[in-house]
Amino acid sequence: MSDHSHRWPDIFAGALLLLCLPLLLWQGSPVNQLDIPQTVFLSVHSLLEIVSIVLSGLIFFIAFGTRDTGHSIRVVLLGCFFLATALFDTIHTLAYVGMPDLISPNTPDKSISFWLAARISAGLGLLVYATWPHTRPVTAPWRFTMAAGTLALVALVAWVVFFHSSRLPAMYVPGAGLTSLKVALEWGVFGLYCLSAGLIYRRRNDVANFDARNLILALLILAAGELFLTMYVQVSSTANLLGHVYKLIGYGFLYRAIFAEAISQPFLHIEQLKNQVERERDFATGLVDTAPVIILLLDVRGMIQHANPYFEQLSGYPLDEIQGKEWFSSFIPVSDQARIRDLFFNSIHAQPTSGNVNAIVTRTGEERIIEWNNEVLRDADGSISALLAIGLDVTEQRHLEAELRQAYGENQAVTQAVRDNLYMLDTSGALIWWNRRLEEVTGLMPEALKGMPGINFFVTEDQAAVQEAIGKVFADGYGEVEARMITRNGPVFYHYNGVRVHDIHGQVIGIAGVGRDITERLQTLESLQYNERQLKELNETLETRVATRTAELIASRDEAERANAAKSEFLSRMSHELRTPLNAILGFGQLLATDQKPPLTAAQLDHLHEIRQAGGHLLELINEVLDLSRIESGHLDLKLEPVSVTLVIEACLAQIKPLAAQRNIRVALDLDAACVVLADRMRLKEIMLNLLSNAVKYNQEGGSIELSCASVQSGRVRINVRDSGRGIAADNLPRLFKPFERIESAYNGIEGTGIGLALAKKLVEGMNGEIGVDSVLDEGSTFWFELPQTTEIEAIAELAPGAGDMTVTSEHLHSVLYIEDNPANLRLVGKILATRQDIKLLDTDTAEAGLEIAVQQIPDLILLDLNLPGMNGFEALSRLRDNPITRHIPVIALTANAMVRDIELGLAAGFNDYITKPINVPGFLATIGQHLSISKVTPAA
Repeated sequence: MSDHSHRWPDIFAGALLLLCLPLLLWQGSPVNQLDIPQTVFLSVHSLLEIVSIVLSGLIFFIAFGTRDTGHSIRVVLLGCFFLATALFDTIHTLAYVGMPDLISPNTPDKSISFWLAARISAGLGLLVYATWPHTRPVTAPWRFTMAAGTLALVALVAWVVFFHSSRLPAMYVPGAGLTSLKVALEWGVFGLYCLSAGLIYRRRNDVANFDARNLILALLILAAGELFLTMYVQVSSTANLLGHVYKLIGYGFLYRAIFAEAISQPFLHIEQLKNQVERERDFATGLVDTAPVIILLLDVRGMIQHANPYFEQLSGYPLDEIQGKEWFSSFIPVSDQARIRDLFFNSIHAQPTSGNVNAIVTRTGEERIIEWNNEVLRDADGSISALLAIGLDVTEQRHLEAELRQAYGENQAVTQAVRDNLYMLDTSGALIWWNRRLEEVTGLMPEALKGMPGINFFVTEDQAAVQEAIGKVFADGYGEVEARMITRNGPVFYHYNGVRVHDIHGQVIGIAGVGRDITERLQTLESLQYNERQLKELNETLETRVATRTAELIASRDEAERANAAKSEFLSRMSHELRTPLNAILGFGQLLATDQKPPLTAAQLDHLHEIRQAGGHLLELINEVLDLSRIESGHLDLKLEPVSVTLVIEACLAQIKPLAAQRNIRVALDLDAACVVLADRMRLKEIMLNLLSNAVKYNQEGGSIELSCASVQSGRVRINVRDSGRGIAADNLPRLFKPFERIESAYNGIEGTGIGLALAKKLVEGMNGEIGVDSVLDEGSTFWFELPQTTEIEAIAELAPGAGDMTVTSEHLHSVLYIEDNPANLRLVGKILATRQDIKLLDTDTAEAGLEIAVQQIPDLILLDLNLPGMNGFEALSRLRDNPITRHIPVIALTANAMVRDIELGLAAGFNDYITKPINVPGFLATIGQHLSISKVTPAA
């Protein structure tokens, strides 16, 4: 059947199954449990059951009566099961409460028992059909034996239900609904239908003549119907009725699958065979009518019965004019009629002839030479009824052969005069033709040359190469070889080539070619070789010079790489050497600013402010120059991963709020929690800090900052940082993101390097994003950037909301172990943590001593410098993680050069966080507070 004929059942079944979902969701609702009046329910129920009983019966008769050898016993079993189903459904219908009592009083349990028997019978029948292997067809006695067994089984079940119903478990409780057993059995039937559907789908190409598509649709609809029968409370509810409706529709699909294929398919097959025969007949007729050969049909007397159009055209006689005439006297020359007549009767009574050639006379009197192949035709009893003769007109071919023979005679003188060896080999490689020159060269007589294998003309060492060349000619059509040929004067180098030769039918008949003495050429070549050697020496000299120059270039490259490495080492050392004293300067400066005992004078505070401002400016310059240098040299690595913008902004605000508070600048947030981007977490934080610090630095006293992030249509997230500062003129905007470009009119009196925005631009673009600014003079500026949005959810190691709160409270004293070899850094951290009454500092200057302290005192947090003498920070971390006592202690890395690679390696190695030097006191305390909020873990035993 065509795909179009299956379209409407598929659409209907799909809609029905989709409709089942909302109906099932109404379980327990008033709509689903709507009680239908009993008289109406019984009428509709009886009508539905009568139709389904009829369909079951039809399925029985079709499946039981089939003789298809492909179905065998499993089809007969399917019919028997549906005979039982029809009988059980009949008794079920009559046993409903409200119907006349049948043998015993009608009850819901009695009706439900026969209902379940019918459903189990149908489910088992379909399961047997889906699983039973192919066997031989079932004989008639066995068919009726199985039918009788089915009737006996139905009678047994009816006897138990009619006369022993009190011993059966309850299936329905009035007012309460179905029992758990009844629901379980319905789910079991549901499972049978689903299992059968899956098995039939797997064996859909092995379902014989049944329609697998409609079988599967029927099973799915029946399974859906069973779900309605697990939920009703009242027997006459809409849920119960819907189950019966779905069962009826499922039986309709089942009947269609069996009837449409088992009954109508054979007739369709016959029609297909008829069409195929007609197509083959038309094809054969077309071949006869269009074939460029003579096709004749002669009866046993030699009378013409049929001739194809080609013969009519060739002979000049239409078929109706020559039909019934004798072939021999009509078309064969008189001189040849007797011979052809004898050949004909020999073909009829003995053996058909093939390859016979004779002339026929056309209407114009012209003689055409025909090559014939004959075949006798026999009737139903095997007697010869006619001779089919197929003739090929070879007149032009014979004329061409005569011309070739004449040309051959004329060309013999030419071939014999050629001073090269001309030859021809047959398909076995034996010599079958040659010119006189070959005899002169070899000194052999013709009787010795004829049939001599071609490879025997050459020395033993070269015969393999010659044989390979011969094979190449037969395979590819052409081949050549240079080998030493045995001549009357000894071995001589010859160049032989050959081409493949075909007959007029395209069959390969051998190889023809030419052999030429190349001794003189080889001598010339040897002379030249003395010169390709002089050139070789010159080439070697040139190669030596090239190698020397290459070595010089490599040395220059290595020197440049060493210089570049020295530059990188210088930048790294400069970073470390400058940051270490800056850490102390800025750290102690922050402590002086916050230490009120004794209070500093106004002049001292002003001096301290200048120190901190100059130190911060220097630190910013170092950071930005190093980052910009790494980006421009291509050494900046970015690790892109899902990052929450909201968490990054909140972490940055923890560091910016104290600066904003000093200038009474308000910060407003409008953040979308769904803003997750694909970015480098650390660099995103660096960009945000740069924009936020600028928004504070270039704002006005008592101004405001508005932060927002939201998704945009391009699949990105846009982050806006709007300030209420002076604004920037439009003609100055293009200069903002260039290194060392500062707009003095806008930033007059405010320190800056002119690198921050250039660095932010390169970082954003490196993360596949875009950055820009919108500004209006005297109104403020909005710096924005966009990054690719992602929906992936991963653990984000950022500060959680509120983590920046520096007020850490605890019921016990926290201990922090600081491992640092620089005394100034140790004193600075000690001073910072001394401001906290709930933190106890433990310190040491070597990793080995720090490991011992960690095992003995188990601190709440470990601060670990990466650049320690002896055992460095990475090795110390590995030792801490391997020890069951210290493996759960949070460890924070401290790095002086803030190199991206060091930080990424540290986080990958297992550090919980990192702090860069110089230390920012509020940010340092916020990070410490975050990690000390983690409950202390009891070490494993």
